[in-house]
Amino acid sequence: MKTVETQTRSAATGPMLSISIPTYQRLKWLSRSLAIVLSQVESERPGCVEVVVSENAGVDGTWAWLQEMAERHPSLRIHRNGQNIGAEGNFHQLPGMSRGRYLWLLGDDDFLTEGALAKVLAWLERDPDYLALNVLMSDEDMTTTSGTMWKAATDLEAHTLDEAIRVVPHFAMGFISSWVARRELFNVIDKPTYDRFHKWGLSLMVDRYVSVGRSRYGVISAAPLLTSRKPPPTEYRSDFNYFEWFVKGSAEALRYLQEEGLLTAHAVAARKSLILRQTAVKRILFERAKGLLDRAAAQAILGCHYRGQWAYWFICLPALYFPGLGSAVRLLKPTLKR
Repeated sequence: MKTVETQTRSAATGPMLSISIPTYQRLKWLSRSLAIVLSQVESERPGCVEVVVSENAGVDGTWAWLQEMAERHPSLRIHRNGQNIGAEGNFHQLPGMSRGRYLWLLGDDDFLTEGALAKVLAWLERDPDYLALNVLMSDEDMTTTSGTMWKAATDLEAHTLDEAIRVVPHFAMGFISSWVARRELFNVIDKPTYDRFHKWGLSLMVDRYVSVGRSRYGVISAAPLLTSRKPPPTEYRSDFNYFEWFVKGSAEALRYLQEEGLLTAHAVAARKSLILRQTAVKRILFERAKGLLDRAAAQAILGCHYRGQWAYWFICLPALYFPGLGSAVRLLKPTLKR
């Protein structure tokens, strides 16, 4: 059996691409996802792509199943953590375990579409810094889809962060499965910055913003190359608070990126407006309908971090305090104004 600890290969003969998958107690989804990955890998030139799976000390039989799979598939290497180090911790260690020139961190419940790997490898021959892969979104049971993560008529090239974020939505920057990049472009933020945003679950998103901001050339796909299951946030954290994690955390992340000179004030304002119009207001309406809304807490976060946005005053506040405006708010079609 091949494990991460026992196999080595020189850089000269290493794979072009590592597809590296962190997993924890989701054998139902991993078994489907990994089967598709291995099928596509084994259709390519031997040694061109390796697959690495890091299992996060689960107790649902995933490790025993992975051991059997590793015996049958030469391209697969497996690793088991001695204890659960958290979802982001598991993602964070995989670049150091992988050997490919490029790295594709893939969620264990994300599924390659037909021909996706061949298209990715063809793009990598053009020597980009990164690829941003569009995604077809599905519900948590994988029964219905709800459109793609972004809209683009054709594949696009990006040479700056501003060019990339004109197409790629804010939270897609943290959807790690969407990104294939040079391996050294992962884990580019320092430990204090990682820790600062880890508490909101946004360290991977900030890391991606920084790496794209430092890149010279990327490709953004128009067609979806993945289908992604959208699990409820509580599947990761039972104490998940949407406004605290996504809304407040995003504002802090955008402030950091502006301070680092990676985003202009104009780009930050556009991103904040998008967060309010595409995500915050929907959450307000959902929580109010379910009787879960802590109005004072939501207003405190929104008012502190988004007071300068027109959408705070004309969309979010009315949604918080005037229920009759909810249906009108739903009719608004958000667009990213630049």
